[in-house]
Amino acid sequence: MKENSDIQALAQELGRKRKFQTPQEAAVLAVLRAAALLRRALARPFSAAGLTMAQYNVLRILRGAPEGLPTLQIRSRMLEQGAGVTRLVDKLCEEGFVARIQCAEDRRQVLCRITPKGLRRLEEQEHAIDWAHSSLASTLSDDEAHRLVRLAMKLITHLHSHL
Repeated sequence: MKENSDIQALAQELGRKRKFQTPQEAAVLAVLRAAALLRRALARPFSAAGLTMAQYNVLRILRGAPEGLPTLQIRSRMLEQGAGVTRLVDKLCEEGFVARIQCAEDRRQVLCRITPKGLRRLEEQEHAIDWAHSSLASTLSDDEAHRLVRLAMKLITHLHSHL
């Protein structure tokens, strides 16, 4: 009966009067609500760093690709792919965190690379961001966290086939 009380708690959280039509409907809304709350809570340490979550995500992606990446590859690796990557990269270039470099092999292609200043900004913020990640999910045991990732990956894999 724990499932029913969790679904009732979700309905109350959302101020919902009608019953959910299916457990899957409740699951989707629970994931969306949790994601919205996580996003809001994570915005604080990012804004303290003078970055948005999307900008931080671009810097992390570029740190993992020191050879540089074109903007379309950056976009495909982002947590939220709807963001305007060109605008994000423009802003990061203005701040000196990213540089655009013309590819020697194909002069039509431009690669984005993280600069030493961008690496320093990531290093300065890493502890606060890591702490936020662990503290926001601190109510989950390691097993629960693994189970949550497994279930999320099941959804992600399914959703990729529908997009």
